[in-house]
Amino acid sequence: MHRVRGLLATARGEILGFSLPPAGLRDRDADEILDATLVYSIHRFETMVHGVCPECSAAVDASLAVCTDHHAGDGVCDACGSQFLGIATFVCESCKFAWRSPSYAPVSRHPALVSFYDDHGIEHVPCTWAAISRGLAWREELLATDPVSLRLTVTHGGDRLHLTLDETATVVDVDPDATRGPDPPR
Repeated sequence: MHRVRGLLATARGEILGFSLPPAGLRDRDADEILDATLVYSIHRFETMVHGVCPECSAAVDASLAVCTDHHAGDGVCDACGSQFLGIATFVCESCKFAWRSPSYAPVSRHPALVSFYDDHGIEHVPCTWAAISRGLAWREELLATDPVSLRLTVTHGGDRLHLTLDETATVVDVDPDATRGPDPPR
């Protein structure tokens, strides 16, 4: 059986699907364990986003799936079982190690995003709970299904940044929205 990792909780009562080897628990309190888990897991995930398996170093295939009947409201969509419209999947071509994530995770380190937050006085470090929380607030919009095209809208202080993902969960367009106004509802 191949292991599948990611932010998506899979067991009842599970908060996140990240892991930390046992040595990471040594001499750390609960907050330090969470911080270490995020750093360890997100850095491993980022290798997959960059096309390198963290288990065996082989090439990785990436895809973005969307739920065309998505209606999550403030919860989970009945059609797909996720709160996220888009789910990115990364699978190693050799050892088949796989990782699933919400659509926002593969772009969390994108230079336009980091710059957008920096312009608003926010240090956006992807391997922190603050960055994950910000990602959870981004709005998803399905632009096309064949091939898949999904737009993420990041807002802060009335400013917007649009990042468009293709079927490989790769950012293919960045569009800062010059229109200021209230942040749109999620």
